[in-house]
Amino acid sequence: MRDGLRAIVIDEFPVVRRGLRRFLEKNLEANVVFEADNVAAAEDAVLRLEPDIVIVQLPIIDDGSVCAARRILASGRPPMLGFGCGMDRKCLEAFRMSGGAGFVSKNASLDDLLAAVKAVVSGERWVQEVEPETLVTYTSSTGPEHTAGWCGGYVDNLITAR
Repeated sequence: MRDGLRAIVIDEFPVVRRGLRRFLEKNLEANVVFEADNVAAAEDAVLRLEPDIVIVQLPIIDDGSVCAARRILASGRPPMLGFGCGMDRKCLEAFRMSGGAGFVSKNASLDDLLAAVKAVVSGERWVQEVEPETLVTYTSSTGPEHTAGWCGGYVDNLITAR
């Protein structure tokens, strides 16, 4: 058995990736084995490095990353924890129905983030109660309701593909 939790962190912002790395190292003695700014860039590392968890920024809106996330989720390992803000309910539901192990808001407390990571790694699902004001409902045809946030416009295909 290998030592410690192995994680991959995916977020478009380097400062967020760095903060998650330090948080995981300090609180869980984790080893962040790979970082990327999008899921497509991390897909090979996820399969090759076999982490215990992937923490991914939501929403995912570029098609290449959506397809990569679907392939990772379809494999069943590792569990994927969504981490984001300004989410639409449809995006969260699509992520959950596609195999996402849970979601924690970037507005969450550090204790909630820690609890979410521990739960997901142990095989549990984590559903953070999201305050209604942090959820976004878009009405524009170009907003996330149209593109369906995490799934780049393919919510129906994503859900029915499983």
